[in-house]
Amino acid sequence: MKTKLTLILIAAISILALFELSPLLKHKSIEQRFIEELMGVKSNAGDVLEVGTLNSAASLSQEEKIDFTLLPGVNIPFNTKVSITVPVTYRFHILLSEKWRIGERGDSILVTAPSIHASQPPAPDMSAAQLYIDASIYPKLTAEAQKRLQELITPNLKLNATKYANSELVRDSARKSVEKFLQSRLSSLAKDLKRKQLAVRFDGEN
Repeated sequence: MKTKLTLILIAAISILALFELSPLLKHKSIEQRFIEELMGVKSNAGDVLEVGTLNSAASLSQEEKIDFTLLPGVNIPFNTKVSITVPVTYRFHILLSEKWRIGERGDSILVTAPSIHASQPPAPDMSAAQLYIDASIYPKLTAEAQKRLQELITPNLKLNATKYANSELVRDSARKSVEKFLQSRLSSLAKDLKRKQLAVRFDGEN
């Protein structure tokens, strides 16, 4: 009788323990399925996931330590102010192989995606670049001058791209792209998203 009662108590304790652990096991199952499927996408489509673009007009001057006197065929008088404006397309991506985290918080499935990276180098439209000498527009640059000018300004544009990668504007656009990617490409989340909302943030974001 005593042995039977002991077995019943052990069985009851085991059942209670299972109920207590079930949320952890469930969470682990979601995370495991998520990571495995994510790596499957990486194997088929590559590591880079494009998450956004930003079109901007860059304005650069001698203050950025650009030596405009190096432009072939352009005569720049001594002690004059020189600057350019050029349309630039900045692109941004995340790497699927970097760390992801997934968990449940209330009525949401919270996914923490890797940090956003700037795709380098940016893409300036040199055919639309405008050179200003003492505030006067210089005549259209030759193809050779455009090529040299792009070389001169690329380091500055790279710095701009890195700065924009951490901007709220880019993050908001990237968040929508990642949400769409997760909803359309990862079937492991489909069942869970029928009852919970998806929330995406990026590594390092509060």
